[in-house]
Amino acid sequence: FGIFGVFLFRDRVLIHNDNEAHMYFCTFEESFINLFILFTTANNPDIMIPAYRDERSFFLFFAIFIVVSIFFLNNLILANVFDTYRQVIS
Repeated sequence: FGIFGVFLFRDRVLIHNDNEAHMYFCTFEESFINLFILFTTANNPDIMIPAYRDERSFFLFFAIFIVVSIFFLNNLILANVFDTYRQVIS
């Protein structure tokens, strides 16, 4: 998702021309960090708003990322932590 986000948003000139819009996906490192923060839902609408103001269909990118990361990846991480905890206890 991070690599796809860089290619999708990096070179796009947004209508509102915010510095904030290019702040989130200017490099691969920034996109991975910002998507990880979005995974924790700490800045849920902040990362989406500049792209959403430009084109409403960009919401699909963020919606798919949130669904995959929160409902699949989060449960996978939690299951792994719980399994390790049960192994340590026994």
